[in-house]
Amino acid sequence: MKTSDFDFQTVQRWTETVRLAQDVNKNCLDEITESYLVFMIMRFSHVFKDSDCLNEMAANISFPDRPEYKGTRLRDIGDYCLLICSFFPKIEKVNSKDAGFYVELGRSAYWQLASKNPDKYGTMFVSLSDNFVSLVDVLQTVIEKEGVGSQSAIDHFDLWLETGSQRAYSELQKYTSGYPVFSTSDNNTTHYH
Repeated sequence: MKTSDFDFQTVQRWTETVRLAQDVNKNCLDEITESYLVFMIMRFSHVFKDSDCLNEMAANISFPDRPEYKGTRLRDIGDYCLLICSFFPKIEKVNSKDAGFYVELGRSAYWQLASKNPDKYGTMFVSLSDNFVSLVDVLQTVIEKEGVGSQSAIDHFDLWLETGSQRAYSELQKYTSGYPVFSTSDNNTTHYH
């Protein structure tokens, strides 16, 4: 889908929605990353109407270090991972992978694109990789505002534990005056905290 396929009102609507989500999450994306996110949402707006296609996205994802994955396919993997993480736990019900898997895979895809594009696109992909969890937070707020999904306290806890999501942590604080803690078991190998 080309930029010319979008009408100005649609672009303006999603830009305002993304900016509102940034304000809610106290995120400040640079203009290029914000624009990428807006156009990614528009490109995959069908997901907001039928989130079952996330299952298909999850099924199409493999590790991006295979030689046939480059260019737009690699970008799609990063975008799919961003969307899948944003719709957690809905996708989790049908897929055995956790959010941390998709965060690492999405970051890796964007990072590979950054290393292959040392120009302005490389800078954008570095930003997408570095800010992946913040972008998930923004997208989850967009999804909630669109009335497509919401999460329980347990879902927020799982997402925070898996990814270090600041939004999930803030949502957890609404349910308790205490602070969530990490498990002391050796099973907690996440490095987001």
